[in-house]
Amino acid sequence: MRVGHSLIGFRASKCGLPVAAWSLLIALGAATNVAEAAVAAACCHSDGTCTDIEHDACAAAGGDPYPVGTLCANVSCQPLYWARAPVTNPDGPVPQCFWAWEEPSVTRWFALAADEFTVSTPGPITAIHWWGAYRGWQGAQPAPGAPPFFHLAIWSHVPADQGDPYPWPHPGTVLREWVVNRADTAETVVGCGLSEALKEQGMTVFRYEWDVPESEWLTVGPAGATFWLSIGAAYVDPDCACSGDVTTPAGTPNAQDVAFINDHIGCPVGTGDPACDAADVDCDGDVDTSDRHVATCQQQSAWLDPFCCAFPGDLVWGWLTHEFDSAAASVLIGYPTTAHEGESFTNGQRLLDAGSGPWDFSFVLVGEPNATTAPEEPLAEPGGVGKCRYLGILPNPQWANAEVALRVRLVQLDRFGGFNGQVRWVGHASQVPEHGGPVANFMAAPLQCTPHFENRNASGAVQVFGSPVVPSSLYEVQAVDRSCENDLSNPACYSTSLALSTAKWGDTTSPFGGASQPNFSDVTAAVDKFRNLSTALPKARIQMQPNVPNPAAAINFADISSVVDGFRNFVYPFAGPSVCP
Repeated sequence: MRVGHSLIGFRASKCGLPVAAWSLLIALGAATNVAEAAVAAACCHSDGTCTDIEHDACAAAGGDPYPVGTLCANVSCQPLYWARAPVTNPDGPVPQCFWAWEEPSVTRWFALAADEFTVSTPGPITAIHWWGAYRGWQGAQPAPGAPPFFHLAIWSHVPADQGDPYPWPHPGTVLREWVVNRADTAETVVGCGLSEALKEQGMTVFRYEWDVPESEWLTVGPAGATFWLSIGAAYVDPDCACSGDVTTPAGTPNAQDVAFINDHIGCPVGTGDPACDAADVDCDGDVDTSDRHVATCQQQSAWLDPFCCAFPGDLVWGWLTHEFDSAAASVLIGYPTTAHEGESFTNGQRLLDAGSGPWDFSFVLVGEPNATTAPEEPLAEPGGVGKCRYLGILPNPQWANAEVALRVRLVQLDRFGGFNGQVRWVGHASQVPEHGGPVANFMAAPLQCTPHFENRNASGAVQVFGSPVVPSSLYEVQAVDRSCENDLSNPACYSTSLALSTAKWGDTTSPFGGASQPNFSDVTAAVDKFRNLSTALPKARIQMQPNVPNPAAAINFADISSVVDGFRNFVYPFAGPSVCP
C-alpha cells in the first residue's frame, strides 16, 4: 500500500517540468476548457438552488459544479449533504488543472479509498457525484480496460482512540453497498489533473454521477453524525465468486484448472453449456485470457486470492484527491477491500502526503433532508385468528424487493405488564419443517432486540416467535424501510400499525375465546398434530412450549400437556419476555 504522494514540487513553479510536458499540460487543460476561471456552468448549491458560475467559485461556495456546457436551465438541483469538488491551484505549474492526483482505489485489490463526511440534516442519500482519473491517461475518452463497475459503500464511523490498533478515525462497518455500472455514471471529461503516477505529466479528469434508486436510499442521521464513503473501481462484478477452482476435486486452483479454462477460451457463455459457464471465472460473459489469469494467479498464491480478480492493468482508475479540509484524514482500506454489507474495517492507512500531510477525496452527496420513505403496513393472515405462541405476518406486495425491518411493540401483555410499551424486532426468516398437515414447511423468524432488514417478500408469510409472544396479549407491528436505518427514532419512517393478538393459553382451534375455551377439540387438535396427520392444523397453532418455542421441533407430549393445562384453566407457566440490553 502506498502513502506519501508529495505535490510540493509542483507548488512552487514549473522548474522541474520538461518543456514538452509543460506544453502537454497546458494543451490538456485548454482542450478540456472546464477548469478555466472564466467559463461558467451550472452550480448546485447546498440548499438546492442553482447559479451559472465558474467551477472554482462553485467549489469555494460548497456547491456541486457541473461540466462546462451544462447550465442551470438543464439541471434539476437537490439539496446537498456534502460537497467537496476539486479545485485548481493558481500557484501550481498549470493553473487550469485541478490540484489533485488520482489515488488508485479498486475493490479486491491492494487498497480501497474512503473519506468521511458529517451530516448536517438527516435524510436519505439520493445521488452520489465524484471525480476520478485513469493513472497517467491523457485521452478524451475513458482509458482502455476501464472498469465495468464501480462499488460504492457507506460505512459507520469509528472515532479516534477507541482502543483498536488504529488510534486515528477510520471506517467501522459497511451499512450499505451499491454496485453501479460505469455506463450509468455519466462519465464526462471535466479537466486535467497532476498525475500521481508520473509527476511530470498530467491526466484527464472525469466527473461521475449516479442517482440512487429510491428503493435503495440510505437515510443518514442524526444531525452531526459522521459516516464514511468508499468508492472503488470494480474490474470484476463484486458479486462474482471469481474462483479459479473450476474442476473436480474442489480445492486450490491448480494446473488442471488453468488447462480447463485455456481449452475453453472463446467458448460461448450463457448458452446452456455448463463447461463454458464454469470457465467464465470473472463473470464478464466471455471466456478469455483474463479468466486464465485469475486461475494462474490463484494457483501461484495457493489460495483463492481476491487480488487475482481485480486485474486493473497499468491504467488503473483512481479517485481524485482534494487538499485536506475536514476533521479526519482519508483512509486507504487494506482489508476488507470487498466492502460487503456487514464487513468491518480490519486494517488500513491514512492518506498522507510526504510534504503537506493528510489529504481528502473529491465527492458530493445529494439528498432530501428530512425526507422519509415509510413503507406500506404489514398484513395479517387471512381470518385474523391469533395463535398462543406465534404472530402471523404477511409482507405487503407494495414493498416489492425493498429491504424492510419489522418492529413489534408489546402493547398489552397478560401477566407481564412490566414489558408493555417495549419494542422487539423480527429477525431473519428461515424455512422449518411443518411435521404433518397440508404443507411440508413454513417460514419462522425470532424476535430480537436489534433491527434486521431483509427482503420480506422473498420469504412470504412468516410466523414470529419468542419469549415476548405470550397468550391473551396485544401487539402492534410496523414496517420501516432500510433507507431509514440510521434514523430509526424518526416516527415518520414507520408504516401504520398492524394490530395482532394472541389466543388464550391452550386454545388451538375454533371456536376461539370465551369462558368455555379451550375444550376437548383443542386437545384433539394437538393429538392429531402429534400424530402428523395430513389434516392436522399448522404447527404454529399447536406448539405451546418452552418459553422460547423451537419452530423446527415436532409437536410432542409437552405441547399436548400444555393444551390440557389450558383446558384445566392453569395459568401460563413460563418465565415470559427476556430483557433487552
